[in-house]
Amino acid sequence: MYKKTIGVVAAVFAVTFSSALLAQDRIAVVNIQGAILSSAYGQAEMAKLEESTAYSALITEFEGLRADLQALDSDAQANSENWDAERVAEYNKQRQFLQADLELNGRKIQADQQAAVQNINAAMNQRAQTALQELIEEESITLLLREDSVYHATQVHDITQKLALKLGN
Repeated sequence: MYKKTIGVVAAVFAVTFSSALLAQDRIAVVNIQGAILSSAYGQAEMAKLEESTAYSALITEFEGLRADLQALDSDAQANSENWDAERVAEYNKQRQFLQADLELNGRKIQADQQAAVQNINAAMNQRAQTALQELIEEESITLLLREDSVYHATQVHDITQKLALKLGN
């Protein structure tokens, strides 16, 4: 009787364990925007932005302002011991103006980048959703999470690059 009970328990365990293996979940994470921007289209559109005259001028102006600010600070560091109150006030005024110009220029650059990203996302969103659905089916994914919602995931679980490659076709 004891052997028969052990045999039944072993059989139930084997069936349960094999069912668990067959029904094993495939969990993945994805960064859809990252995939879109990493795609050939996304890269080409960002390259167009970087090559545009207006954007290049903003970058050049930003770098010039940053260099001017660094030069002003270097001069102050080297010579401020000999400055009177009027020269210190002039330095502070110039620094504030340069800093304000630098921040405004940085916001313009950021706005251009955000506009480009929004345009790329708008152009690719439907295609990305379709490609993602195909990838879910191909990979037999049973649970898909946004990358920014996950605390930790190994590279094995991240399908962002696979999606970017699929969008490149």
